[in-house]
Amino acid sequence: MPVWKSRFQYISLAFISFVLSRGIITNIVDSLLDSPRPFAALGVEALINHTAVNSFPSGHMASLIPMALTLLVVRRRSGIFAIIATLVIGISRIIVGVHWPSDILGGIAVGILSFSLIYFVFRKKKLI
Repeated sequence: MPVWKSRFQYISLAFISFVLSRGIITNIVDSLLDSPRPFAALGVEALINHTAVNSFPSGHMASLIPMALTLLVVRRRSGIFAIIATLVIGISRIIVGVHWPSDILGGIAVGILSFSLIYFVFRKKKLI
């Protein structure tokens, strides 16, 4: 298989997983649940400027997890680094007061679910 074709397939895996996770599932869950951000619920000021919209699930985690998992499939060492960096971002969003721990875990779950579904389809169709 030509290198460009393999790269295109993995980029497609990451992109489709991202769109499903962040563009579809996260928006559906967000519209169904009322989850105020910690700074709004507790009546404090967040450490960073942020709007007081729903916080569950974390869009950052739902976006970054499919990318990190795709990188893990392509280059294991880089993927492990990307997963660690993504988790650090999630923890930092809790620390600055814009997410609850459950928001981060929910975003991670949505990202893993989306990636797993698209990865399964790609493997079934022998695209990767």
